[in-house]
Amino acid sequence: GMDIALCCIEERESQQVKVQFSGAKRPLYYFSKQELREAKANKKSIGQIQGAEKNYDLHELILDKGDILYMTTDGWIDIINPERERFGSRQFKEILLKAAYLPLYTQKELLLEIMSNYQQGAEQRDDILVVGVK
Repeated sequence: GMDIALCCIEERESQQVKVQFSGAKRPLYYFSKQELREAKANKKSIGQIQGAEKNYDLHELILDKGDILYMTTDGWIDIINPERERFGSRQFKEILLKAAYLPLYTQKELLLEIMSNYQQGAEQRDDILVVGVK
């Protein structure tokens, strides 16, 4: 199976955008109105045989231009430190909330620094990707 988050972003006539999101085990995080929110994903991967007849939920959001969308692989959540402790979703969301006020390039640098400091040279077990769209 494959875990994935998909978005369709459509500009509207006002200063807003319509975002349609569907996720297979990967949520969409978004920063809007000074809050970090989460659109939940379905709990099954694409290609999972059991329950294949079920559809994936479609979330529609209306956001203001300038709000930020974040999609990520599970690799960031699963980063381990030398004690083999996972980074986890809670800490990741805390970082996104703090980073959201910064320019996107600065957010990237902050995420890379935090990842390096947490890993302290521990083995990377999975792909790591974070996509931020403003």
